Amino acid sequence: ELYKRKELILYAVFMFFFVCLLYFITTRLARMREKEPNSLTYVKWRKYHPIFPAALSGFLGAQSVLFAKSIAEILKETTKNGENQFDEWEAYVLILCMITTIFSQLHWLANGLRLFD
Repeated sequence: ELYKRKELILYAVFMFFFVCLLYFITTRLARMREKEPNSLTYVKWRKYHPIFPAALSGFLGAQSVLFAKSIAEILKETTKNGENQFDEWEAYVLILCMITTIFSQLHWLANGLRLFD
């Protein structure tokens, strides 16, 4: 019911595109840093480059918390009312999304620390 609300759908679409934009910028800057670290384009963005992997990791971490809360509510509903919420395919999509965002968060955090620590 919650995942069918217009506000949540708009939030999910916005977050998807924003995370994709951060991913695109982060990977593009990393390629520029490897190939042409002294190019004029990269020099303009050099001071902002460390922010992007950290921001990407932060946004992915926030989504993992949202998915974890959703799974906790599913578990609570299953144990409290005895209605198995894992009969629905959406529960497994939430678990997959949570696992994906957790590992993506860790990847980008480690990547940022490796490059800029």
